[in-house]
Amino acid sequence: MEMSLTDVRWEELRQVNRTINRSIRPATDLTTYGVEEYWNRPLVASDRGARGDCDDYALEKRARLIALGWTPDMVALAIAMAPRVGLHAVLIVQTNHGDFVLDNLADEPRALSQLRYGWISRQSGSGLITWAAAYRSDVTTQRPRAVQLVDASPEDAFHRMMGERLSARGATAFAPGQTPVSEPAAIAADIARGRR
Repeated sequence: MEMSLTDVRWEELRQVNRTINRSIRPATDLTTYGVEEYWNRPLVASDRGARGDCDDYALEKRARLIALGWTPDMVALAIAMAPRVGLHAVLIVQTNHGDFVLDNLADEPRALSQLRYGWISRQSGSGLITWAAAYRSDVTTQRPRAVQLVDASPEDAFHRMMGERLSARGATAFAPGQTPVSEPAAIAADIARGRR
């Protein structure tokens, strides 16, 4: 499902992205919570001033847009490898003018086609617990690893990788060799540690 991107809706995207980016101080989960990976909404949970990392910004943006009338299936959390940053979480917003990325690294929403991110996984459907990812099994080690996608643009790659949704039972309609992922934070942490 996608939102009709009116001038009012575009301004909502811009305002939410800027406001959340300025409301949370960047901090690692290790510094804030004492663990390597912890997803939280710091503007709701914190009594000491909001601090968080990229996934926390994305969760806050998602909640704010839903409160403004965007449906949960129009806004999806996504994990990517970002140049000069590494593993990174953002919010993808689906509109009739294409998909836009709300990112704590930029004050303005950006068209997905403008980014050179390597997409790893994405929230699938309206809930936060079902995710889809592009992985393939290495025949010799049976360890999953990210698929190299060759497409005309980053947006084509993203749509090819994420276009198929998980069914209610968790099965996928992905191309052969790709598998669903239900725990993106754990996989993302493994990737960051070089385990995948």
